Amino acid sequence: MSLHEQNRQRVVELLRSLYTSHNVEGEREIIMALANLVQQGNAQVVLDDVKEHLKHGTTTEQERSVIILDQLLLNCMPQFAGMVSSEKWADSLVKVAKSTTSERVTYKIIETVILWQKRYRTDGFKRCAQRFAQSKLLGETYNRAWQRIAAEERSVVSGKDSSKDSKEQDSLTNRDKLQALNKAETFLLEAQGDLASLEYALEHPNILHAEDIAKECRDHKFKCMRLLETGQYEGFAPELMQLMERFSEVLELFEAMTGFDTGEGEAARQRALSADDGNGVAMDSDDEEHAKRLRQRAAPRQNAEQVMLKAQEATQQLVQQERSVVADLHKQLGELRRKNAELSNKYKDAKAKNKAAVATLEMYADQVEELKAGGAGVPAGGLGVAGAGAKVANAAPPISVEVARRMRDNVQFIRQSLQALREQHAADIQKESAYYAAQLTSAIASIVAAAKQERHAD
Repeated sequence: MSLHEQNRQRVVELLRSLYTSHNVEGEREIIMALANLVQQGNAQVVLDDVKEHLKHGTTTEQERSVIILDQLLLNCMPQFAGMVSSEKWADSLVKVAKSTTSERVTYKIIETVILWQKRYRTDGFKRCAQRFAQSKLLGETYNRAWQRIAAEERSVVSGKDSSKDSKEQDSLTNRDKLQALNKAETFLLEAQGDLASLEYALEHPNILHAEDIAKECRDHKFKCMRLLETGQYEGFAPELMQLMERFSEVLELFEAMTGFDTGEGEAARQRALSADDGNGVAMDSDDEEHAKRLRQRAAPRQNAEQVMLKAQEATQQLVQQERSVVADLHKQLGELRRKNAELSNKYKDAKAKNKAAVATLEMYADQVEELKAGGAGVPAGGLGVAGAGAKVANAAPPISVEVARRMRDNVQFIRQSLQALREQHAADIQKESAYYAAQLTSAIASIVAAAKQERHAD
């Protein structure tokens, strides 16, 4: 079984497990395994299987298909979001939302598309959401979903002020705690969505307006810092720390590529390492430890010029490696051509020797037939071996029938053995010729591919 078939079978097994689960979002191990298969190049296989369940499955399978897509978008690279935001997927989502018999499935699809639009900000998700909003059949459901999401976002914003009073926090009911957890999860999802959008914008600068997304990512980072300082969401502290680190890395890369000051690049580090705070006011002695931490943080960083130089060096090394590979392939091609020529010469020599041996054996067989017929002797010219001595030779003495029969059997055995040897030799030569021809074709294809890569790299 090929590797592609193995991956396809693995995808089918993982999706079957998710469709039979009553809590798809809780199956973290299965979702991460499926996300790894997507990042290994099996995204289209996963999307085709999910689309099949979304179109022709039961209402439960349709709802779980939307949840599976949402979880994969959260755990996969931004390229996967670009595949899901295509026009074909938008058509499928709209058709299923209109044709399904479950209002819950319709609401789930519309709500998820709205969240995708807010997270990734791609034109495909925006157009899909607009189709829902402009639809006569789905417009009311779209408005309800939009209002609910907007209300949740407002509750997240207003929830920051309620954390100041510690006495109120101690008197929270279980329902309030659950709402606080939902707010935290909503904020994390929104931050992760903006982070994924910025990463996608760095890879596709002509699709998204990256500066607005960078500003929102910077605001999200500051929010994470404030939440960690206030201790409002202590249960999500590791996730907040990880988000802050990823925001810093992506914002610094964005500033290095675009020159837009996000507060994470070289300019921000220079401001942090300066003796004042930017307004001409010297820092207090209490800020020495903070300045020390900033220096430690800024020490291992590199500016944009160093990053570009390293990237150029890496590109040059890659080009050199490709050229060395092309040279090796040319050398292998020459060796294969030489071996092919040698094999052709050997085949011609063996064919000539075989032809001569067959002629000799046929001559001997004719002589044996003459002896069997009772000839008095062998013609001098027919022997062709003794030369001039054959001309003066007298008639050969008669031989017995038993000797003639044995000679005939031996000649026939020699003919059969020679025929089998000739066939086996021809088969071996054909196999070797096919092998070297395949090697030659593969080498030529490798050289062509390497030449294309070299031209692309140049």
